[in-house]
Amino acid sequence: MSDATDEMIGRVVRTVEYNTGNGASEAISAAQIRTHLCANSIYPVEAVNRAIATALERGDLVEKNGKYASASPDTYRKYL
Repeated sequence: MSDATDEMIGRVVRTVEYNTGNGASEAISAAQIRTHLCANSIYPVEAVNRAIATALERGDLVEKNGKYASASPDTYRKYL
């Protein structure tokens, strides 16, 4: 991935956390991640769904009461 993509994913993660009032140690929902990643057609829904599913399968995101622990930008970048 390019530096621009890294920066964009970092912005997405920070935006999700800011807009949901969640800090790095809180949880955000997969739906919130999808909404922000798919905004303005940054990524197709299928790619985002696949990235989240893969992250869950590999244990990079930990489910807590239907939400997932916040992850670093690297978690999403690996699978997009």
